[in-house]
Amino acid sequence: VRKRDALVFDTPGDHVTRDYREGLAHLGDLQFRVIDTSGLEPTAPATSLQGRAASLTRGVLQGSNGVLMMLDARQGVVSADEQLLQWLRRLRLRAPLLILANKADTAAARNNLDQIQADLSALGLDAPTPISATSGDGLSDLYQLLQPLVDKGIEDLSSSSSSSS
Repeated sequence: VRKRDALVFDTPGDHVTRDYREGLAHLGDLQFRVIDTSGLEPTAPATSLQGRAASLTRGVLQGSNGVLMMLDARQGVVSADEQLLQWLRRLRLRAPLLILANKADTAAARNNLDQIQADLSALGLDAPTPISATSGDGLSDLYQLLQPLVDKGIEDLSSSSSSSS
């Protein structure tokens, strides 16, 4: 999205409950819409603010061509990540779930990747794609993952446009 516009806390487990943020992203020659969803508490009561945020996020995810779950490679899979990943699996989304291990440009983060892969495997999930949004490491791998999703989105738009004419 080419701007730092996230609302974040540096403390694991802390988050800012809010609506989602939308933007147009570019990666190489790919252009696609991204939606940064709110910090989630998937087990929160449906009537609470956090429960309503989870419901809003569920609706956004169900209309997506792909779902990116961003982990912090320096921290590994923390309890909140595990809860969210289990919630995502229960949703049975039609879109593929792509797990990214961000901040993977440090030695400490690279040392965590085997444990992250083991933790994800225990949850029945694929290995993460290590990236660094800051240094650009791994973005060519991310491009390869996103290209078919972007192509499918273009195909879906084309077919819905021609069927409505």
